[in-house]
Amino acid sequence: MRRHLTPSMALSLVALFVSLSAGAYAAVKLPSNSVGPAQIRSGAVRSSEVRDHSLKAADFGLGQLPAGTAGATGATGATGAQGPKGETGATGPIGHDGADQPNPFAVVAANGTLDRGSHVTSVSHSGAGSGIYVVNFDRNINACAFIGVVGAAAADGSLSGEISTEKPTPSSTNGVEVKTRNSAGASMDLSFHIALAC
Repeated sequence: MRRHLTPSMALSLVALFVSLSAGAYAAVKLPSNSVGPAQIRSGAVRSSEVRDHSLKAADFGLGQLPAGTAGATGATGATGAQGPKGETGATGPIGHDGADQPNPFAVVAANGTLDRGSHVTSVSHSGAGSGIYVVNFDRNINACAFIGVVGAAAADGSLSGEISTEKPTPSSTNGVEVKTRNSAGASMDLSFHIALAC
């Protein structure tokens, strides 16, 4: 028996054809920017799927790319401009006099008065009859030798006695203590000469 195509069957065949055609089109052509991380299975993208030289250093994690060889040293840059002038430094200590100046010395009278001298800043006397004097100079004399003799400022052949020299205190740096005594060794005020050998 021959069957005829009924209208309802024809409509069903058309609907099936349209449905199959839409599915095939969607499988072949995807809309732009429609594929993202959610559509890519983990491990699905391999080296063969990545175009050569298409990735940048920023696409890799820290330490994943080997360090390149060091480049050649660059040329020396131009000399910079001169900086501003610095402030003037503090004044240094006073220097010693030249070789033409006499070495430090003092000639002191029995009453403690300075008769003459060089580089002497002051002379003190502990009191009448004490025979103790301190002569201060304008420099550090810790490395000097103290040379003292009993003697008058002018000619006086009758003057005699004893003399000793030392630092007035352990911390002193510029003073000499002079003690004078008579021939019997008793303290006595006597004029004297003292010189420093430095």
